[in-house]
Amino acid sequence: MRFFHLQNRKRNYTHPQHPQYAYLDYKEKRTPPNRLQVFTYNIQFAKKVRPAVELIESNENLKHADIVLLQEMDAEGVMHICDTLGYNYVYYPAVRHPNHGRDFGNAILSKWPIGEHKKLILPHVERTKLQRIAVLADIHVGERKILVICIHLGVWLKTAYRTLQMKRVVSEIPEREKYCIIGGDFNTLTKRNYHATIDPLIHGGFDLATKNIAWSYKHWYILNRKTSLDHIFTRGARLIQTDKVASRKKPSDHYPIWVQLELDE
Repeated sequence: MRFFHLQNRKRNYTHPQHPQYAYLDYKEKRTPPNRLQVFTYNIQFAKKVRPAVELIESNENLKHADIVLLQEMDAEGVMHICDTLGYNYVYYPAVRHPNHGRDFGNAILSKWPIGEHKKLILPHVERTKLQRIAVLADIHVGERKILVICIHLGVWLKTAYRTLQMKRVVSEIPEREKYCIIGGDFNTLTKRNYHATIDPLIHGGFDLATKNIAWSYKHWYILNRKTSLDHIFTRGARLIQTDKVASRKKPSDHYPIWVQLELDE
């Protein structure tokens, strides 16, 4: 009965544009920088958004970020973060999740103007039948345009399908696109999944900026094994620094990971 009940609460949002949420009127007072601070954070089911905001505000490498990538969010959580910290945002839910009956999706936040944006429904689904998406947005930092992509892949997706999903993402990136940042929760639990996910991006000319971050996740159901699930890839930018923010009071089962980037001339 419980399985039937959960199935009834599930809904994949298959429309290519809707639902979507956006706020695009925030105006940053700073001069557009050559160096960008970027972080990605999976805030588990958007359950502890306020503690997540407190963590962001308490950390020098997070609180002044230019671009933020969020996963497992609902609209209310995204709006609270942006209202509190001051950001433009675009948010697309992928599904109404059966675990809690609320929307579940990806958001891109930016101190700088957001131009065109869209949802990309990834091909193939895992055994839960929940679809996954990528959210793409053009961010304008002064005269530079940066294509930013926020991704959340499934845990149990077959390796071959994982590769096809990443190839689909790469196919959306124009060759002429000078600056591109891809980040999110890739759920790379195994070496096979890691390479199936990473290799298409490396072949597409991307650098794994966070490769030296040893781990970003641990949980009881994988015996508290420290695992690297979250990644940030870049093209057209030079890595200055990267790290994770580990906190004893965890608002999520993931840690936020961040990079500081310098845009190539």
